[in-house]
Amino acid sequence: MCLSPTLKSSSFITVSSQAGNEVKVLLHVNGDLNSSEDRKKSGDTKIDVQVVLDITSNYPEELPVISVLSDKIHRNILLEVKKNVHKQLEPYIGSPMICEIFNAFQKQLEDRKEVVFQALDSCNSAKHDNHSNLDENLIWMTLLHLDHMRSKNRYIKTITKWTENLNLTGRLIFFERLILIVLQGHHHDIKEYVNRQRSVNVDVDSRGQSCKERMLSVLSEQKMQDTNMRFQDFSVIDFYAAKELEDFFTHWNMRDLFVSHVKHLHGVCL
Repeated sequence: MCLSPTLKSSSFITVSSQAGNEVKVLLHVNGDLNSSEDRKKSGDTKIDVQVVLDITSNYPEELPVISVLSDKIHRNILLEVKKNVHKQLEPYIGSPMICEIFNAFQKQLEDRKEVVFQALDSCNSAKHDNHSNLDENLIWMTLLHLDHMRSKNRYIKTITKWTENLNLTGRLIFFERLILIVLQGHHHDIKEYVNRQRSVNVDVDSRGQSCKERMLSVLSEQKMQDTNMRFQDFSVIDFYAAKELEDFFTHWNMRDLFVSHVKHLHGVCL
C-alpha cells in the first residue's frame, strides 16, 4: 500500500500515517507571495487539508470511505472536490488506488487554490462586519435509533472510529432490544456521520455477508440548549433496567428526548 504519494507541486506537503485500516494525509495549500495584508495578519497564508481514508473489507472492489477536513475551506468547496475525486477514481475500482486518491486531491485542490483563498478573504472580511456565521460554532445533539446489530464488536469499533474522526461525543446505548446513539457536535459533522452509517458496510446480514445499515432512524436533531450537559467522549453503555435508562436521560438533562422519543419505542417496556 502506498502511504507517501509523490506530489507534483511544491504547494503541497504531505504527512502520512496509518492506523489499522485508516490512512491519513495532511496537505498544506500555500498561498502566493502576494497574499493580502489581512490574510498575512491572520496567518491564513497556508491552509491545512486533512484527507482520511477508511479502508473497508471490500477494498479495492469499492472505494475507501473518504473524509476531507479543513477549518479554513468552505464545506461546499470540499464537497465539490470530493465529488470530482470520486469521479476520477471510478476507473481504478478493482485495483489498488491509495496513491491515485491523494494525487487526485492534490490536483483538485491545486486547481481551486485561487478560489479557496478568495473565499477565505471574503469570509475574513465578513467576520469584521457581522456575526452571521455564529451558527457554525453551535453544538447540535442528535438521537439515532438502530434496529439491530448482528456483528456487535465490528459495528461498535467502526462507529467509535467515526466519532473520533469527526470530533463527536456521545453514547451508544443498549437496553434489551433497544439500541440508541446520542451524538453531540457540529451539525455538518453529525450529518457526515449519519451519511457514513447509511452508506458504508458496517454490519453483516443473515448470511454473514457485509451489509449497509438500512434501519437507521433519526429520532431527534436539535441545537444544544444551555440546560443540556456536554459529553466529554464517546462510549458504550448497557442498561439492564428501564429505570436505569430513564435516569440516564434525566441526569444528562435530556428527559424531553426520553419522553418524546424513547419511552414509546416498540419493544421497550417502561
